[in-house]
Order: sequence, then structure tokens, then C-alpha cells
Amino acid sequence: MQPSVHDAGGDALAATAPFVLDAGAGTAVAPSGGGKHLEHGTLAADAPDGGQFLAGVFADVDGDGKDDLVAAAARTGAHIPPDVLFFPGAGASLGAPKIIQPAPKFGGGDSCIPGAKISTVLGGVRVEVSAVCDASPGNNSARQTTIFTAKTGDLQARASLTIARNDDRFTVDGRVEDRDNDGSPDVTLTLAVGKTELPIAYLDRAGGLVVDRAEPSKTFAKEASVVRMVARDASLTKARELAALHGALCGPKAFVVTYPDARPSCGERAVVDLNLGHALATLPSDPPSAILLYERAAAEGATAADEKVFLAALTKVAPKKAPLTAKFLTAVPDLMVGDPSFGPLAFGADGALLVREAARTTRVEAATDVEAVLADAIPWDRSAKTPDGAFSLVEAWDNCDGVTGRATLAPEKGADTKDPLLPIVPRLRPKNCGNHGVILPVLPVRLGDALYAYVDGEPLKFAAPYANAEPSSTRNFLANPAPFGAPLAPKGGAIAVGGRFGVVVAKAKVGSATALTSFLVGFGDPKDGPLSHCTTNDDGTFVACVQKGRAIVGHL
Repeated sequence: MQPSVHDAGGDALAATAPFVLDAGAGTAVAPSGGGKHLEHGTLAADAPDGGQFLAGVFADVDGDGKDDLVAAAARTGAHIPPDVLFFPGAGASLGAPKIIQPAPKFGGGDSCIPGAKISTVLGGVRVEVSAVCDASPGNNSARQTTIFTAKTGDLQARASLTIARNDDRFTVDGRVEDRDNDGSPDVTLTLAVGKTELPIAYLDRAGGLVVDRAEPSKTFAKEASVVRMVARDASLTKARELAALHGALCGPKAFVVTYPDARPSCGERAVVDLNLGHALATLPSDPPSAILLYERAAAEGATAADEKVFLAALTKVAPKKAPLTAKFLTAVPDLMVGDPSFGPLAFGADGALLVREAARTTRVEAATDVEAVLADAIPWDRSAKTPDGAFSLVEAWDNCDGVTGRATLAPEKGADTKDPLLPIVPRLRPKNCGNHGVILPVLPVRLGDALYAYVDGEPLKFAAPYANAEPSSTRNFLANPAPFGAPLAPKGGAIAVGGRFGVVVAKAKVGSATALTSFLVGFGDPKDGPLSHCTTNDDGTFVACVQKGRAIVGHL
């Protein structure tokens, strides 16, 4: 989709006169008379025949001492964005209008509603035109923001940014200033989510605007470094904002178009820094979640050096603890059940370990590790059902747009499928993106008032009516009974989460309602890969995991 500054006629990139405007200068006026008039003092303008005003700002934009009018006018009954008009000031009146930006080529469906916002910014005028449509086929919601600068008696479009979707989390601003101290007015567009923004920068040269290739990667790298320096909740917020901006500008489904075409790069190393930083920020309060978040960092480019940094930080909050004994069992855990699901290992009420095999269940005596087949045992249900049994969590996925993560809750009977939004950091470098996105790892933990699970490392709560999942924490998982196969101990006294570093065992810290006491247990053969499907007993003295298809138990 080509932004309309290219269609406005003339040299859209020509150098401009020195800017004269301050941000916030002028007066914004709401249209009157059903959108037919704009008035301010002695100045008045009528909408073009067959059209109506949507927004207008009176200001001296060209520095001649006379107030001008910049307005947006939509064609009555049309479902496309408005034209942008300039009425030059003529003292006590306004001169004849000129279309300085024709309606961009989006919208068009019967449900599409045109919109506009106009304001002065440092050195220029910011104009946003939009068409907001429903999701019917053929509809094309978008917002285009253009920065205009003045020359005597006229305004001209310098640069624009178009968001090709209806998502009001993204805001666009801009400014005109001398970025490189050469005396010429350069143009910067900014795309923001929440409190985080990234710039698209252009430098004014003799032949017109050229892209400043240092951005947005320079700012993205700076903001990514902040993720590890703040507490967990703030880290999650910052990481999600950066991931959304990365997806919009640089991801595999980028939906921002710039003119002049900036073809922005967000930088490869910054992606690693963001993921690693979020895992490190999570470590002090939630080591089990952090080791799962590191697996995400590893999948998106973390290096051996990054792994050493994370392991050093991990062992400070979860000191290493060698098992007194460790043993691989002869019982073969059933790993043929699809994920998400509860695991094949569970501790019973008597403290013994149960191993669910393909066609039987084996009991492992806690004190002796002696194995015995339970002839009459009924295999436990491993599906990740909601507490009322009405839905099963069957998958979680990332849409590969840097914005949307969802889970799928399939009904057991007749109801509609639920697709709750996930408050996680979307993948920045997703692999194998299909129409449905990329599948995310899910580790169900417990039931109770809701279904609790780690999704791509983040602890979440799925509660009725299942429109959105809620952030949670490992500490919230504890002190609640666990279903068989959960990483949580039977009475919720401890939890065991495995990975490439071993298994982190965590218990509630005595005297604290929020903190954990954790330690890192290394057993098995590191060459055989990560530990998975881990679980523990309530005092955290007996741990079991799966490694390379075999069950291993350790006494601590």
C-alpha cells in the first residue's frame, strides 16, 4: 500500500524553508453545521461541495504572520479517509483551499468510517487520516500520519507512516529538527506503544530526504538494555511494548509502511538482549519461570556466552544442590500424549513416585527406589482441563506479528471454542510461521479456581469466561493441591521445573507472602539434553524428571 504523499503532486521530498512552528501552536476547532463549517475569530471556511470537515487547526504555519487553516475533509457518504486541505491566511480571511494530500488508498468497505486528527508539532504539522472498518472481507483499516512543513503560502508533505491495521495501542508522532547540526531541517517520525517509542529518522540533503540508517536499531538496542534493569513486572511491560514495535516495523508480518521507504531494521543483537534481559529480570522473584524464559531466549539467538551469564545469575538466587542419590528407572514414562498435557510422573499421597507407562502404572518406593507395577491402577487424565471440566487447553500460539499471542480452549460439549489473549512477550524472531502462527510451549501446573500454566515461560491464569489470560507467578501456584502429573507437589508445598541447566526446585519462603526459596539440582547426563516433565514431593526432598525418554529420580 503506497502512502499518498507520493500522490500529492510535486516534489514531496524537496528541501523546506527553516521551520517556524512550535509544538501545540494554533487552535484546534471542531467543525460546525454538520461538518460544513470551520470558524475561528474572523476566519471561516466552508467544506468542499459534497464533503464535510472532520478536523481543522488554525495556525500561522508558514511564518507570514497570518493564521492559516489545515483541515481534513471527507466526501459525504464515502468510506475512505479524508483529503487534507490547506487554506492560506489572507489577513481577516482565508485564501482558496488546495488539496495538499489526497485521500490515501485504503478503506472502501461499507463499514469503514473516515477519521482525522491534526496538530502542530515541533517544526511542522502532523495530520493523521484513517479509515476504521470491521473485519469483513475486503475491508482495509489503516491510519496514515504525515508530517507537513511550510514554505511561503503552502504546506508540503515530507514523510509519512501508515499502520495497516486497526490497533489503537500504536500512536504516531513526529517533529522537524536539525538532527545532524548541518543547518537543515530533518524529519523524525515516532511509533509508540505505551511509554516506549522508536524513531524513523530522515536527514535533509540537497536531493531531498534520506533515511538515517542508525534508527530505529540504535533506540531499540538502548530500550532493550533497560529490560534487564527493572523489576519483573516493569520488565514484562517494557518487553511487550518493544516486541509490539518490533513486530510492526521489523517482524515477519510487519504492518507499518513508511514514505520515503525506510525499510527499518531493529538490530539482531537487541532481540537477544531483550529476551535475555527479561529472563534475568524475572530471576530474583521467580527462578522457575526464568529458566523457561531463557529457553525462549535460546530459541531466538542467545549464545554460549549468554548462557554463561544467565547460569551465573541463576546460581546466585538458586544455589546448586547435588542430589544424595540419583537413579534412572526401568519404568518407561509414556511420552506419546500430545502437549499441552500433565506429565507421566506424579507423587502419591504416601510419598511414593508413580510412573505412568504406555499400558500400566509403576510405583517407586521413596525410601528404596524399588519399582513395582500396580496391576489395578487407573491411569490419570493428563489433559489440561479447566476446573469445571468444560474446556481443555489444547494449544498456545503466537501470531508472528509481534502483538498477538493466544491460547485455544476446546469445549468438551457443544460450547464455542475460546481463544483467550495471552499477556506474554510475543516472539521477536519466530520460526516456521504459518497462517496460524507458531506454537508455543505450555506447561500446565495446577487447577483450583482456574487453570494455571506456564506459557512460553510466563506463569498465567485461565479463568472463566476465558476472554483473556491473566499474569500470575510461581508463588501463586504453591500451597494448592496439584493434579497428578503436575510439576507441583501433591499438596502444593514445592514445585520442580526442568530445563537445560537442571531442575529448579522452589518452595514458599518462610515469612513472606510473595518470595520463593529455590535451589538448582543437576542430575542425569548433560549430554542427554534438558530435563522435562519434572515433579517433586511436598518438602522438596525427592525429585523426578524425564531425560531422553527415561525417568530419573533424585533424593536431596
